[in-house]
Amino acid sequence: MKRLFAILFFISSLAADFHVCTVCNKTEEEYFSRLKNSCSALNLDLKILGQGMPYVFNLTKLTRMEEFLENIPDDDIILFTDAFDVFYVGGRKGNFR
Repeated sequence: MKRLFAILFFISSLAADFHVCTVCNKTEEEYFSRLKNSCSALNLDLKILGQGMPYVFNLTKLTRMEEFLENIPDDDIILFTDAFDVFYVGGRKGNFR
């Protein structure tokens, strides 16, 4: 866990913008709130792609990410994460920036 935190801290300190993204059309799900709250606690701006839009199958994730990436500079760093079984924890500082 310490290695993951160190890697994310290093990545987020680079000059490029750092984006945390997920595809989720049902933000009222209990499991999603864990991801959302952990990002908030760590001052990570979680970008929710596909909110309120139909989710047909896992290819939907690729479609939503492709749409998102069209407007993102090539140098930016993207952390794509699952919406329902992931949450982030921080060290003593409590954030990545």
